[in-house]
Amino acid sequence: MTLWTPGSVTSSSGPQPSLELEERVRKVLKDMDELLDIRWIFPAIWNSSTERAEGRYAITCRWPSGDRRYSLDNHGEPYDVLCWACKDLQDASSVPMNSDEIENRVLEFLYKCDNTRESWKVRMAQTIERNKKQKQSLKNEVLDHAHDEFGYYQKLIAHEPIVAVAKEIKE
Repeated sequence: MTLWTPGSVTSSSGPQPSLELEERVRKVLKDMDELLDIRWIFPAIWNSSTERAEGRYAITCRWPSGDRRYSLDNHGEPYDVLCWACKDLQDASSVPMNSDEIENRVLEFLYKCDNTRESWKVRMAQTIERNKKQKQSLKNEVLDHAHDEFGYYQKLIAHEPIVAVAKEIKE
């Protein structure tokens, strides 16, 4: 079975899910909020040119623990479809690929919500800000470490023959 990847459509079965795409998008969504996920929904649309139903990716939100809907004898899975991941539902390859596009797709949908049940705006803004600070903190740690290593080797090169420095780097 051929998996669907952006820009390719299998002729016999239409677009298919891609595990690589799912993992990449899932990581971005989980970094935004643990409740967010991506899910292949079939059937999602009817393709009149091929006269068959096709699946598409949707961005979903798992119900938080303690959500009142759990008590409603719901036999389905505990999630809501927030929006289709595709920018253009008719084009299966229009799923956002980089983290900024994915984040913008989620926020674009959330901005359209009426915000009457729960205030998602504050929570999402706080989560995004927290994630940006974490990423910057990790980046700063790596840069500090690289700076320290550079300084060490710079001093070593100034006082040792280059052969000794190369030997130490290998070790």
